[in-house]
Amino acid sequence: LYANVSTQQLQERLGGSPRPAVVDVRSEGEWKGGHIDGALHIPVESLEQRLSDVPRDGTPLYLVCASGGRSSAAAEFLAKRGYLHVHNVEGGMNSWRGAVVQG
Repeated sequence: LYANVSTQQLQERLGGSPRPAVVDVRSEGEWKGGHIDGALHIPVESLEQRLSDVPRDGTPLYLVCASGGRSSAAAEFLAKRGYLHVHNVEGGMNSWRGAVVQG
């Protein structure tokens, strides 16, 4: 239904065209602590109510949370509702921060 990708794969995609949509499903406090530039913030518990905010035009979707658990559930939720090109970012923001610092 959806694919798991690494933070490195997401970084590579963000540099390309068309730019994928990054959906951050973490809490408000986590979001305020730092997020990926251009990401859409939809906490996982609000996803069902905010489905209309998620691009449905075929844009690749990359879901991210802190470590990959909530984003995996969100990716499955979207894929089961007919969204295409859905990806779960493994390791989430914990991995992203490590990759950005090292990279």
